[in-house]
Amino acid sequence: MLSHSLRAMLSRHGLTACLVTIVLVIFALVLPGCADDEAGGNTTVGGVTSSPSGIISTPDDTISPSGEVTSTPSDATTSSVAGTEQIEIRIVDMRFEPPEATIQAGGAVRWLNIDSISHTVVADDGSFNSGMIAEAQIFVHTFTEPGRYSYHCSIHPADMKGVIIVE
Repeated sequence: MLSHSLRAMLSRHGLTACLVTIVLVIFALVLPGCADDEAGGNTTVGGVTSSPSGIISTPDDTISPSGEVTSTPSDATTSSVAGTEQIEIRIVDMRFEPPEATIQAGGAVRWLNIDSISHTVVADDGSFNSGMIAEAQIFVHTFTEPGRYSYHCSIHPADMKGVIIVE
């Protein structure tokens, strides 16, 4: 009943080698389906993956070994995503660049960490907290109410501070 090749493998390598081969084949067939971001709470829309904490990664953001982002202009930028204003602030050389930005209510700020170490973005009033943002990760927060929102890096609070002005 056993196929010729299976019988040959059993006679040459024994039952253990045959079972190991079968298990490896099963893993090769099953594991690719286990990489479902939805199970971990992550959401992917249009190539952008976001976690429940607000940290996102995009396949278009390429960071060179020197720390330069090749898909985004070198200064903070303002863009429109699905009709919503979005400003980018870069985390680089232990500072937020630019340290102050203005946005309309309903707009979003995108912090991109291009520093070689992890940082956080935490509102002084506790209204938002990015958690750890590793190198090449992004945190996005939407500001719905006008006001002045001071923030800092909780790891480096003396050196890294910024302000978002929402009009």
